[in-house]
Amino acid sequence: FLGSNCWIYPVSDPVNGGSPRFETKHMTVSAGAGMNADSAGLIGRYNAAGYGPGAGMANGTGGGYGGQGGLPPFSGAGGTPYGSSNAPVDCGSAGAGQNNASGAKAAGSIQIVASGDMRLEGTLRAVGGDGPPYCGGGSGGGIYITCKKFIGAPSGALIANGGALQMPIPYWGCGGGGGRIAVWRVTDINGRGVVTATATGGVGSDGAAPAYNGADGTIVWGWLRPGGTVLLVQ
Repeated sequence: FLGSNCWIYPVSDPVNGGSPRFETKHMTVSAGAGMNADSAGLIGRYNAAGYGPGAGMANGTGGGYGGQGGLPPFSGAGGTPYGSSNAPVDCGSAGAGQNNASGAKAAGSIQIVASGDMRLEGTLRAVGGDGPPYCGGGSGGGIYITCKKFIGAPSGALIANGGALQMPIPYWGCGGGGGRIAVWRVTDINGRGVVTATATGGVGSDGAAPAYNGADGTIVWGWLRPGGTVLLVQ
């Protein structure tokens, strides 16, 4: 039970991406409370590609995960999408660094396995870090929930957006790709359509206007089969 103003900060390993998983019978996240995995994923590197399977590779490109990282027309490629949209257990990937700077750190991973109810009135967020000038933003992370009953509220939010450019004008840089969100439940009360869910790509700039944005990630609301009776005949 997370009461108002109580927060958990899941942190992934900054190099190999290993992430925690929370297993419980019931979980309640009250309004004004939540889990925050912002910039808690894979890290960027100085004047080089960042860490992660979807890391921005060159010329300040953004990290990718659910969506591709932003890239300028003179660059090879932004960070590519990877992982599973249905079971997003990975954290995000970092943006590329250059001009004596490191790309932005990616978001981490929030994984919740509840055998009973999952009540979300607060916020679960995994947002990528914003990139310095001429570098890439980190990608959004993963939010993965499986439960028997999902109970939402209008105040509930799932956020896995990509990181933007810190100072867009007069500098250029790329946004990180959006992350991945998946919620699997047997029954649902005020879930999809009531709880806010976003995995948008981060906004970049060409030095004068928004450009080189990261692509949006993925959002999945899935159904699990209810438990049944198993007959074992020997």
